[in-house]
Formats: sequence, structure tokens, C-alpha cells
Amino acid sequence: RADEAKSVAKQAAAAGQPIAPYDYEVGMQSFAFLENDPKAKAEAMAWSRGKQGVEDLFVSNEADDIACYGQYRKADAESKTAVEMAEHEGDKESAADFLGDAALRSAIFGYPADARKYAEASLAHSQARDVRIFAGLTFAYVGDSAKAQTMADELAKMSTTDTAIVASGLPLLRAKIALNRNDPDKAIEELAAVEKYDLGLLGSEL
Repeated sequence: RADEAKSVAKQAAAAGQPIAPYDYEVGMQSFAFLENDPKAKAEAMAWSRGKQGVEDLFVSNEADDIACYGQYRKADAESKTAVEMAEHEGDKESAADFLGDAALRSAIFGYPADARKYAEASLAHSQARDVRIFAGLTFAYVGDSAKAQTMADELAKMSTTDTAIVASGLPLLRAKIALNRNDPDKAIEELAAVEKYDLGLLGSEL
């Protein structure tokens, strides 16, 4: 229902409804990817160019899009560019987010050395919630269950009410750890908390 969603977003923007800065434009970039529209994707990237705190996000998103086509090295290069842009602007939090994204992608694509390097770098930039979640998942996906468990324990201490932790990041992390330990029943049990959020968006990425 991409057309319907796009229409609603345009109506909200036209009516001046409160939308977080650049959320509409980010949404249009996502629609361009979903609809495989090269022209719209190029327009989105052109719109972001030169905008501090925006272009780096669009470049990172483009890396994710490229990765969906299996082009790991090209996606990796785009992520590095996004990180460099954020660091140049002194935005350590965004750089950490982009590194975390690259870390988990590397782990899923089967590049554990890259994954570990990016995860450690992301944590060196920031200890924020989403950064810890992505780092924990990365360690779990590269088979380092001990380190992933440590990250899970630390997250559990951060908050008992934060939905992104309690109902998304932590169950996902614990489920992957359970799978690493050959306990699929435990993994399914952990994922029950995430089920109702399957079509939602929690935190910045989850």
C-alpha cells in the first residue's frame, strides 16, 4: 500500500501537520527504493546534498538500499562516506548509528572482521541505546554469544520501560543468543514480545 502511504504523507505535509524535521523527505527516499524509481531516488539524494545533518543520513540510507541488492562492498563504501561526513560535522551520535548499521550488515553478509571492527568503533563513539542494541546483535550474529550476553545484560539495566529495549532490541538479541546456543524454543519465546511490533518502527532503526 505504498501509494496510499505516500498520499497520506503528502497530505500531512501540505496541511502543515507536525512532522519531525526531514521525516517527509526520508519517507520519500524510502518510497523511491520500494518502488524501484531511480529518478525519485536521484531527486532525494540531490535534495539532501549539502544539508548538514541530512546528507549523511541519506547516504547511509542509500547504503542500506544498495545492500538489499547484494552489493556489499558498494554499500560498505557508502556507509564509510556517511560516517566520515558525520564525523566531519562533529556529530558522533550519527556516526555511531551509521557504524552500528554497517556492523550488523557486515555480520549478516558474513564479514565478521568488518562487523567486529564497526561494532567496536560505534561503541567508542557512543553508548546510546540503539548503538548498544546494534552492537549486541552484531556480536550475536558473528557468534560471540558471551559478548552479546554482556550487552544484553547492560541493556536490561538501562530501562524496564523503554519499548525499544523491552519489546524490540532485547528480545531480538536474546533470541539470537538462544539460537547460537541451540535453543530454538527459547528463541521463539523471546520473540513473542516482538510479534505485535512486526509492522512498526521502534527507535531510530529497529
